Amino acid sequence: MEKQSDHLPSIKSLRVFEQVAHFGNVARAAEELSITPSAASHQLAKLERELGCILFNRSAKGVVLTLSGEHYLREIGPILLSLTQATARISNEKARSNLRIHCAPSFGLLWLLPRIHKFRDSYPEFQLTLSCSYENLSFSRDNIDIAIRHGFPDWNSFEIKTIRHERMSVLASPEYLKKHPVNQAADLIHHALILSESPLIQWPQWFASQQLRQPDKE
Repeated sequence: MEKQSDHLPSIKSLRVFEQVAHFGNVARAAEELSITPSAASHQLAKLERELGCILFNRSAKGVVLTLSGEHYLREIGPILLSLTQATARISNEKARSNLRIHCAPSFGLLWLLPRIHKFRDSYPEFQLTLSCSYENLSFSRDNIDIAIRHGFPDWNSFEIKTIRHERMSVLASPEYLKKHPVNQAADLIHHALILSESPLIQWPQWFASQQLRQPDKE
């Protein structure tokens, strides 16, 4: 008799689990995997029976990982990524010499593209593919080898190399500075500041780096 601890779920079930966790929607995951929603639901139910636990909380709005589901995804994610990459390498010889890079359009077009020729001159055997978008793509699903991302280096399960450290500067128009001179960082506490929700480093972090308290909002 086969021991329960020796039984491994099918790759199909694990792929469905990973995609449903990514999209939070069974139908969208099924579309991505080119299967029917009922087939995807069947694979999820089968996986939950095999594991003996509930992986998703289901509602009319979609599905959300349970605590057990989060732990399981964290454990199997790197394994599925390694398996996908190993399969791609062994099944397609061209993949061994094809380096696929993804980054933001601004970084790719303005900084990386003018420098790619240096890499090509040093490693002519590699075929480079550069794709640019503001999405954080999946290494396994979107078939990329290197992702150049802007943010704090807290992406688990990946090898992270810092290209360069960001330096933030405070800018103002010449007309404004004529009327409202700024001679030191502390002077900004009394000035009108433009607030933006998009930058990673915002005024609270900047004032903290200058060892100053952030001014109270009026």
